[in-house]
Amino acid sequence: KRKSNPEGGSDMEGGTKTALEGGTKTALECKDLWVYPDFDTLTRYYTKRARFHLKGVSFELARGQFTGLAGDMSAGKTTLLLALAGHLKWDKGNVIYHAAAGNEAAFPADEAQIRRMTSFVFEHMDCPSDLTGAELAKLIKKVEPWYDLDYFHELATRLSVPETRRFGACSAGMKKRLQLALMMARRPEILVLDEPCGEVDPVGRGKILNLLQEFMEDENHTILMATNMTTDLDRIADRIILLDNGSLVYEGSLEDCKEKYAEPGRPFPTVEELMLAMHTAANTGKEA
Repeated sequence: KRKSNPEGGSDMEGGTKTALEGGTKTALECKDLWVYPDFDTLTRYYTKRARFHLKGVSFELARGQFTGLAGDMSAGKTTLLLALAGHLKWDKGNVIYHAAAGNEAAFPADEAQIRRMTSFVFEHMDCPSDLTGAELAKLIKKVEPWYDLDYFHELATRLSVPETRRFGACSAGMKKRLQLALMMARRPEILVLDEPCGEVDPVGRGKILNLLQEFMEDENHTILMATNMTTDLDRIADRIILLDNGSLVYEGSLEDCKEKYAEPGRPFPTVEELMLAMHTAANTGKEA
């Protein structure tokens, strides 16, 4: 059961710390992750050749909770998601996935199992430009027999995605909605999203957020969403991970964080205000 805080965020009843200590299962563990992308990786995945890296990042994703990932444009959000997907080799650390059935999986030995239980939707995904949405879904079905074509058709309708339009002819926002429909029809336990609402109009954005909230009605589902649209996290996130210059500066309950930094007589701070405060603290050596 979720409860809303005064600013529209949410948390599991009883508080995140209590839930984790009281037996809420972990969906993913990231342990002391250090990543320094090489030149080939930078030119493949990044539009700017900045050295986005991670420095000893550790956190857990609790099953049944929506975790937001925030930070400035060079914080390392996409680098972290690429590492979680196995697209980047990390220099140190480990990532362990936990299926609802109880078994564990880690790269590279258990890559097939991780792919089965997790869907990744990146900000920029390569899809054949000459194929339609319906053709892309059928292509996935050939590779993954469990793929739910009926659910894809339902999602495409709900997200206002024309299935007969070629991917290359879709607008940027329509591509985002199509990619989400394609990946959610895989019926994953864990959904990892990189800017799913970027370049999407307000109506489409609302449809996406409503769909994600419905996805989270299943207690075995987990979402990690990176976004610069922090108002979306204020609305629906249970937990928050804040990165700054490749380092973890906060990980925990969003409601607890807002309560901790709230000033007497004023509304709870927003995720943007928390992010700015912790960025300043991280770069001045002072406590936020």
